[in-house]
Amino acid sequence: MLLSVVIPAYNCEKTIIQAIRSTGVYLSDQIEVIVVNNGSTDKTEMLIKQEVQKNSSVIYAESKKGASNARNKGIEIASANWITFLDADDCLLNLSSKLGELLVNAEEDLIIGNYLVNRSEIDLYSMTKCKNNCISIIKQMLENPTKYMTVWGKFYKTTLIRKENLRFNAKLAYSEDSEFLIRYVLLCKKIRFIKKNIYNYILSENSTVRKYNSQMIHEYEKEILQVKKNLNGFTIFQK
Repeated sequence: MLLSVVIPAYNCEKTIIQAIRSTGVYLSDQIEVIVVNNGSTDKTEMLIKQEVQKNSSVIYAESKKGASNARNKGIEIASANWITFLDADDCLLNLSSKLGELLVNAEEDLIIGNYLVNRSEIDLYSMTKCKNNCISIIKQMLENPTKYMTVWGKFYKTTLIRKENLRFNAKLAYSEDSEFLIRYVLLCKKIRFIKKNIYNYILSENSTVRKYNSQMIHEYEKEILQVKKNLNGFTIFQK
């Protein structure tokens, strides 16, 4: 198996089928989709199980509430060489045979693509000045976190995650994906940026980022402090 797509699913009955089918799991026997239901109370579970009956490469799992718990469960189950993460209200793009060939032959530990926010392209390939130095890449991520520091839109080596026992921090309620990404990049020897749009982030009026929540400020502060702790020992980040 080439690629495991991990989808946390919580009360996403309106979008989960579209998310699953965007992965190309019905077009390739080299893709598995692990959908982790983490406490849904709507029809999400039923819809996922219907897809499981149609395709043995769609896998249903359950976890405690929280995207971190769901993604960690997906990591435990994943059997492919690469892992990518997909939110249940978004879509994957361009999982073509050429991208498959890239994953088969890639020597890098992390592959990062461009992505869409609705119809607007975020061109990380052109934005990234230094693409072959992991420390420089982290600096660029920290300078522009809203564009770089998402866990989605990227392909991770399963062997590296397993070797380092890397997991999402379930104690962080927000930006847990950013904190995971930084820890992963610190372990990378090689990173590749590609020009293709590989992800569509669908921003709606109901998206969490559009809603003010006073608790979010405290949670973001926790994430920032954790990232700072992760970077201790790297003098370049202490300036």
